[in-house]
Amino acid sequence: MMRICVIIMSKFIIILSKDMDRLKKYETGIVGSFLLSLLLLFSSCQNTGLMYDVSQPGTVYFVKTASADAPVCSFVFEAEDEITYEVPVKLMGMPCNYDREFVVTLKQDTMTTIKAGGVSYPVETAELGKDFDMGNLIIPADSIMGKIVFTLHRIPEMQNTYRSVLMEIGTNENFIPLYGDYYRFFISDGDVPLPTWWNNGGTGTGLIEGWQMYIGKFFPEKFRLMLEYYWDMEETQPEFYEEAVSKYGKYLDKEGITAGFYQKDNPAVWAKYVLIPLYEHYKANPIPNDCPFAESGNQGEFWRDPVALYR
Repeated sequence: MMRICVIIMSKFIIILSKDMDRLKKYETGIVGSFLLSLLLLFSSCQNTGLMYDVSQPGTVYFVKTASADAPVCSFVFEAEDEITYEVPVKLMGMPCNYDREFVVTLKQDTMTTIKAGGVSYPVETAELGKDFDMGNLIIPADSIMGKIVFTLHRIPEMQNTYRSVLMEIGTNENFIPLYGDYYRFFISDGDVPLPTWWNNGGTGTGLIEGWQMYIGKFFPEKFRLMLEYYWDMEETQPEFYEEAVSKYGKYLDKEGITAGFYQKDNPAVWAKYVLIPLYEHYKANPIPNDCPFAESGNQGEFWRDPVALYR
């Protein structure tokens, strides 16, 4: 920064020397003010490093995806009784050359129900030491990123309830929270959960049932069949499948997946191997209460033929 200021000063001095005769026509006060401004600029550049007080606590906040819906961590596909879930956090401030601890406050969730696939499930606040445990809460040295590592425990109550983890960053000698910042996720061991990317809007998980143009309305059995067609590509399209798993996960459950991802990323492949077989299966074997299949001129929540993705 200081080097930049010196360059700026030198360029202005050159300009002044070349145009001195013209500058003499101006009042001395104007020239003096101009030179004073340059000196103040140079001084501020020298002291930029002093503008941030590293002794003050930094601000830590949760790194969230663009989706408004809370993630659901499900044991439904897992053989193990423990799974790991990580929540990233970020520092708004300067890194230090030593590890710093932050704190988290667990909150009682006021949400009482969540809806998925047309079914309402009760919500209960998860308990530390029973539903989950947390690792060390650290912003590492020379970093502005950290993470909260949760070890989730399968318990019988998860078969028929969604267990909610709602938390805020607390205050300690190292960090303060961002005002209004919080993070919520759910733990389940019941049926296949509604993926956030299947939702078409709303203000939070469970407030809508989930609908997308080329896959219709969400139902657990439909999602299971969609996954089976997806997994079949390990044999039919191995290179594509490997890349898709790295992007979206084996269960299409990675955080940050956007709605309609299959329309943007090789849509013809998704259509041929997953979406069209799914559409044809349920056109022959419709699910009660699913959205109607689209016909020419339809608007609203219809299930459109994915063959359109070839065009």
